Amino acid sequence: MSLLTPPGDKRLVRLDYLLLGALLLAAAAARLFYALDYADSPLFHFPIIDAGYHSVQARMALEGRPPSPGPYFKPPLYVWVLTDIYKLLGGKDLAAAHVFNSLAGLVTVALTYLLGRRLMGRRLAFTAALFVALYDLGPFFEEQALATALVTTLYLATVFLFVRAWDEELEWRRRRERLIWAGLTMGLACLARPNLLLFWPVVGALGFIFMGRTGEKRVSRRLAAALLPLGAALVAVLPAALRNLIHSGEFVLVSSNGGVNFFIGNGPGTDGYSAVPPGLAWDRLARAAGASADEAALSNSSFWYSATFRGMFASPGRALGLLVKKLLLFFNGADISNNVELAWARPWSAWLSYNPLRWALAAPLGLSGLLTGLVAGNRLLDPRKGEPNPERRRGLTLLLGFTLVYWLGISAFFVCSRYRLPLVPAAALLGALFIGYLIRLVRRRDRRRLPGALICLAAAVFLVAFPIVRPSDGFAGEFYAAVAFERRDVPQAALVHIERALELRPDDPEALKQRAEIRRELGDRHGMLEDLETAVSEAPDYVDAWLMLGREHPNPQRRLDALEAVLEVDPDHLMARMELAARLLELNRSAEALPHLEAAVELRPRFDNAHRLLGGIYLERGELFDAAIEFYLADFYNQLREQRLERLRRMRTHPIMAPLVD
Repeated sequence: MSLLTPPGDKRLVRLDYLLLGALLLAAAAARLFYALDYADSPLFHFPIIDAGYHSVQARMALEGRPPSPGPYFKPPLYVWVLTDIYKLLGGKDLAAAHVFNSLAGLVTVALTYLLGRRLMGRRLAFTAALFVALYDLGPFFEEQALATALVTTLYLATVFLFVRAWDEELEWRRRRERLIWAGLTMGLACLARPNLLLFWPVVGALGFIFMGRTGEKRVSRRLAAALLPLGAALVAVLPAALRNLIHSGEFVLVSSNGGVNFFIGNGPGTDGYSAVPPGLAWDRLARAAGASADEAALSNSSFWYSATFRGMFASPGRALGLLVKKLLLFFNGADISNNVELAWARPWSAWLSYNPLRWALAAPLGLSGLLTGLVAGNRLLDPRKGEPNPERRRGLTLLLGFTLVYWLGISAFFVCSRYRLPLVPAAALLGALFIGYLIRLVRRRDRRRLPGALICLAAAVFLVAFPIVRPSDGFAGEFYAAVAFERRDVPQAALVHIERALELRPDDPEALKQRAEIRRELGDRHGMLEDLETAVSEAPDYVDAWLMLGREHPNPQRRLDALEAVLEVDPDHLMARMELAARLLELNRSAEALPHLEAAVELRPRFDNAHRLLGGIYLERGELFDAAIEFYLADFYNQLREQRLERLRRMRTHPIMAPLVD
């Protein structure tokens, strides 16, 4: 079978290409309309949270700056791609990332139609692909520096290539090649988001079974069909695993953020869908788990898994209830924001406000198709399209397996609209199959199966409409809009948005601190200090507000008190130690500064500036030998850092070593 239709009928092939071209034009027009429609939003070209992380990491790599120590915190593929785009274009314009993501979206539309043509008729395949092309949140996530579009494309490409690998009457050599290519794609998809690792055993088991059903009796060949794609996938993820081993001394297959995400979705006090962005909420969550909020602690995946499982075993009823809630929530119709707040973004865009093609439409049909396929099996396929042949049965099995695995995999962590997107093509295809199944039952007047199908659809519609999620108030959108304008040096516009945020939540300490930063830019120091004092009174554990107060307050004693308050909350806060030592040295209180510098050196032994300040204190006290040692260590660690930077710059230019460094 070819990519579209069996060869021989040129008219049908031409029709398929025309339909595919129409789909791509519709998808491109939708993305262009959205880009023009949403361009006035303050967050259109301003990456926040995960998008900001990707952009910063790509720019660091482009500038030759050293990578963060330890294993990759987030899956690296999208950062690699973004870095190469920046290198290719000689700049750091986020528009290039948006264009790349949009192209990935177009490929997803094409793959949806191609996969649909292998499972169903032309009309239903076109309907499913058209839904994907015009889906409301497709352009929304593509216009951010997020890996979502790339993940969706690679996940769907993996399923499509495996379906092609199991074409009927395919000789072993060709099948083996297709299985290897499918495995490599699956590995690349795991480098974009490792959730697809759960699909590996499914692919292996189905490969063994499918090979047996082709009439192959040799166990060795059946094992080869099961293991070849897994080996190819392992080869694809090997560069990331080697890099992690080199930088951390630990075996981390792709990235280390799985543990902390598992804790966010299942830890104490979590609801299964609220993400915890960097800031006060995350600091509190980390301290509650007995960890610090720095990057090294976040990367300790085993710690977060252990902390989560301890809580789950201590309260198994709550853990089971939360899992069931997340399984249901995945197919619920509510928007669940994770990066840019959807409740805030929709009024900025007519596309988002008025487009009816939403998850609430795909979810009930997709869930009904999934359940019907699991229960009724091949009845979901239209026998008029050439009796459910082995190719179509295998294709449906792979699609059902992928959908089930992805649903369970995301629900094990936490649910949000962004993580639903990779399943939108599968939901559209299963929904189209279910629509075809319903039409056949109605035409045949099948009174035995039709009531069950309608009950299934009604239950799915009820699940989608049931209010599980608290409605969003738009606070996060206004907050990050203020951050965007403040970073762009437009403080007046930033002040407008932060005032709106404070109207929604008047006592929010993070919003008060953000307004303090904006007022500092505007020269309103009295208002800045007032906001900071209010923030720390509302949240006495708000380290960042205390730290800013310690740096900005005109009263020396109040500065010292604020920095001491930071250390009461977090005794291992390195910058607070250094800041407090510097303030004490300004007041000629070197004896009080000494323990803070010693603690700083203990926290970070290679901190050259701490060694230099320690050397100055020892010199002042006449302890010449200790002073000489500290000055020597300061110079040594400074030179060591410079040498490491130079070595990294040279390695980045090496075609083989560059991936291991980045």
